[in-house]
Amino acid sequence: MSAAKATRALRVSEVFVSVQGEGASAGTPSVFVRLQGCSVGCAWCDTKYSWDPGHGRATTLERLLAEVAAAFGGARVELADGRALTWYGPRIPAALAGFRDLLGVGP
Repeated sequence: MSAAKATRALRVSEVFVSVQGEGASAGTPSVFVRLQGCSVGCAWCDTKYSWDPGHGRATTLERLLAEVAAAFGGARVELADGRALTWYGPRIPAALAGFRDLLGVGP
């Protein structure tokens, strides 16, 4: 990962360890990385606190990966809040590559 990509700030709502409750991986211990800033506004959303792009905390990709590594413990990593994925567009491939490296899996 280049130094420029590692030092650019992104906003994170929270990083936490829980059990995946949805989909084919339901029941799997996971580290969730919830990005900040969603413009969709779904009525059923249970994380409305993550909508405002100015809230959350600023971090770098390098610090985020270190935080996830500290919480990892062999768990799956889930990047949450899909709309925020479009907000951070060009930084997402570097984040995914970092998570793959952390997990020791191929591309």
